[in-house]
Amino acid sequence: MDPFMGEAIPANSVATNGASFHDSFSSELLFSTTAAERENLAVELVDAVVYKIPLRSDAPVIVQMPTLVQRDFADKKEFVLAAKIYLKRLRQRVAGDHGLESAKAFMAGANTFVQRALQHFDDLEFYAGRDSGVNPGEAVAIICHYLGGIQPRLLLWVDGCTVAATEPEPE
Repeated sequence: MDPFMGEAIPANSVATNGASFHDSFSSELLFSTTAAERENLAVELVDAVVYKIPLRSDAPVIVQMPTLVQRDFADKKEFVLAAKIYLKRLRQRVAGDHGLESAKAFMAGANTFVQRALQHFDDLEFYAGRDSGVNPGEAVAIICHYLGGIQPRLLLWVDGCTVAATEPEPE
């Protein structure tokens, strides 16, 4: 069973029409898709705060996200500390951009997601931008490896990334 069930994002949105996902604080590229991958990209929204993006099962994760480096948390406590610091930055951004009520709704969804991530901590891999390194206040991309061989999924904070349509590739 998928521990991070989400709602499908409409097929005509930027996130599903093929996109590049950049860290909203550093502008560093987190993930992008090719023209072929865009055709069937089924992006979902989890807890109204996280994009869930399917990765190819035929290529290593780092090949699909060459600008990221793996980040290891010693334990759940270290992950929670990093999440709190980062989510505080995101909450401030959401409050400034959309108001306090939106920030409260964001934090409710974020807390639900973090609790679920803790329950499945051993099934997750964590990545950060090359420039951010191990700074606990920086974005972390999360890869979830499901039991039963289902292809891995990339999990990115919606308010932690800027999504832009990628240019069509030359034919």
